[in-house]
Amino acid sequence: MGVRVDRLLDVASGVGTTARIFLDTLSSQKIPMPDVVCLDESVLSLCLTGQNLLEILPEEKMGLVCQRIQEATGLARMFPNKEPFDLATWGNGIHYLSPEDQRSALCNIRDNLRPGGFLGISTAFHQEAIPEETKPFYKAHISGAVRILREKGIERDKTVPSPEAARYRPASHYRELLSDVGFKVVSEESFLAMTTADFWRGLSDYDQYASGALHGYPLESAREVLVSAVDPAFEQCAVRGEDGQLGISRNWLSLFACRRS
Repeated sequence: MGVRVDRLLDVASGVGTTARIFLDTLSSQKIPMPDVVCLDESVLSLCLTGQNLLEILPEEKMGLVCQRIQEATGLARMFPNKEPFDLATWGNGIHYLSPEDQRSALCNIRDNLRPGGFLGISTAFHQEAIPEETKPFYKAHISGAVRILREKGIERDKTVPSPEAARYRPASHYRELLSDVGFKVVSEESFLAMTTADFWRGLSDYDQYASGALHGYPLESAREVLVSAVDPAFEQCAVRGEDGQLGISRNWLSLFACRRS
């Protein structure tokens, strides 16, 4: 990347995957580990993040914060080294927020970065994410889940509006939003990646995804049937990638931006 990183902020850490990939890269190049602050609204996720990162990062260099990013201010001042962050990462989470909350979140990230600091965001849930040839998988997955719900006698509440997780926005939305709140986009990449059945089972068990995919149904039931419907849909629609593994291709969007002075 060519940027010295002494302080890293990882937003919506989940189980720490994005931060771990970054730290593993530094380790492989024998670059000193930065101080890392991981932010997530789930205590369980932060516990898993801590376990993951402690395999490579000393405990004194890690901070865990249970808070929503759109409400998080002054993060840099909460830890012994009170310098602003050099880099923030936000992996596959921004699409779950409303445009208003996205703006608030990005403003908070900006204010926690040093001038000239960088932000990397990615999402696999945007308007250009789904290749045409993979659409039968999504149809089979959702219709299979709905069929199970009907067999159980569970009806959809049609008065429930669709949440943000069900609304995909174009790449241009994220470019313009970053620019509006004080970032300069320095690179943008869209790349095709194969997603596995394990990926879709894990995602289907995630509250925000399930509430978007099957909005109006009871959340616990929606999660359960979405997980159950993955394998039949996968067997019907998955194709083999270059590595010979079965998967569903999806376009991931990655944006790298610099905070203006």
